[in-house]
Amino acid sequence: MQQQPSNVTKKELVDQVMQRTGYKRPVVRHIVQDLLDTLVDELAAGRRVELRDFGVFEVKLRAARQAQNPKTLQKVEVPPKQCVKFKPGRLMKARVEDGQLAASQSGAGDDARSASDDQSGRDPQGSSKAGDESELSPTVVNLPGAARSRVR
Repeated sequence: MQQQPSNVTKKELVDQVMQRTGYKRPVVRHIVQDLLDTLVDELAAGRRVELRDFGVFEVKLRAARQAQNPKTLQKVEVPPKQCVKFKPGRLMKARVEDGQLAASQSGAGDDARSASDDQSGRDPQGSSKAGDESELSPTVVNLPGAARSRVR
């Protein structure tokens, strides 16, 4: 029997970033929250947010429609509303498909990240395989509405 995947909380994401970067929890928590707040602010302003290879967030207008109350079977008008749509990028699609393939082949729903860690040049503990680097190498991050910024 295949195991249901568990949810990942914001705290767990913060912990993973903390382990990979070596930054303290309050710093990572603040950065993650700022990123999420910025994402929401941009969407609320009606802007499309593109994160290369990750995906695209955009606000779409859902048309008005007629629905039916399942209890009374009465027709109800549902007004138009705006909703957030997400379209995954090609890298995300490929990684998710590889993860699903690995999980179905193992039969137990193993952590699909181990295969991606091999490709990223990091081992599961987050240290670099390239050698004994005492300092993190800079990473280029594409943020909406901003020039490329370097993150240490």
